[in-house]
Amino acid sequence: METSEATLDLETVLKSDKLKALTARLQWLDTHQESVIRTVLPAEPGYAYAPCEVGNEQPKIPVTLPSVRLHQFERAVISTQSSSVLVSDRLIVERVEGVDPALCDFVTGHLAGHNATQAMITIRGSVIDVPRGVFMCGNGATNYYHFLIEILPRLRYLLSEPLFQNYPLLVDECVAREPNWREALDTASGGHPCLILPAHRSYRVGSLLYLSAPNAIPYNLRADVKLEVGHALTRPATVEFLRDRFGVGGVTAASSHHAHMPKRIFLARRPGGVRAYNQDEIAAVLEGFGFVTMHMDALPVAQQARFMSNAEMVAGPSGAAWSNVAFCRPGAKCLCWNADRGFSAFCNLAQAAGADLKYLFVETDLISTRELYRLDYRLDPEKVRRAIQQLGG
Repeated sequence: METSEATLDLETVLKSDKLKALTARLQWLDTHQESVIRTVLPAEPGYAYAPCEVGNEQPKIPVTLPSVRLHQFERAVISTQSSSVLVSDRLIVERVEGVDPALCDFVTGHLAGHNATQAMITIRGSVIDVPRGVFMCGNGATNYYHFLIEILPRLRYLLSEPLFQNYPLLVDECVAREPNWREALDTASGGHPCLILPAHRSYRVGSLLYLSAPNAIPYNLRADVKLEVGHALTRPATVEFLRDRFGVGGVTAASSHHAHMPKRIFLARRPGGVRAYNQDEIAAVLEGFGFVTMHMDALPVAQQARFMSNAEMVAGPSGAAWSNVAFCRPGAKCLCWNADRGFSAFCNLAQAAGADLKYLFVETDLISTRELYRLDYRLDPEKVRRAIQQLGG
């Protein structure tokens, strides 16, 4: 393994086909003013909505939605699963503004380790040159929530950008593995050309456009840290963009029912995933109320959007499928169960869509978000029955 300071003959180091570990100064993207072409959106006040139980009023806290800036970098090195850019003398990392970065763990992709001021970057093989492109990957590129809510909405601000027309979208290879993701990208971008990049390599982009995320939540927290309500930042305008692109209309549009689609949907999980629970028991309760069991990840995103926009009630465990609450019809009743009282991302989406999302909480002594992510549990079927009845079931 080669080890080098990133400022020392970076050009020579990157040509090597050996495994390379570089150390570089770390800087946050929002402080790197020299790369900013323009501020697309100024910072603005907003709200984060806390998960709340059935029968309770929706609490909210004020947050600042950070400005959205368009950056341009020359000869910058990227990997598809890290929201960071390596330039000649530093690694520039995108953080969630307003969240103390000391609580966050940014290790993913080519970012192998870091402290508050230094980063270690691991590069496998020689760096592949790409003439130009728009960064449409990064933290969570392989996760449906991050792809739908944090990556695709950047297109809302890029479609009218003159530079954008001549730059392909740089996306992670998961877009090729997941046909419905590729369809979602084409739908949201209007069929804009894209370049699919394997995740295990690094790329030096001659001219890189990088738009900071309009919606954000920390991708990973330190092992002993738990998410807080104010950590999730969501712009309602991006929900309107997604609803329009995927054909369900804005939240003020007239709702329509489709007789062939279920009015009540249970968001079921496939066996073998994290956070296993007594799904068969809960499914039996919900079927008694007329719910139809569905696996959303088996459907194209546009079809997921149509099913959600048609439903009057939705229920299911916390997970990426709840990203689709952004497509719910105004007034839809939704029930989610979770052990994390600080994860507000789905509540923010529900508020933007006009849906009424309530929670059942699984009690636990676990503290960190990482532990909660892997927690298996049992949910009381009677609690689910009572909650559905309270919601009007």
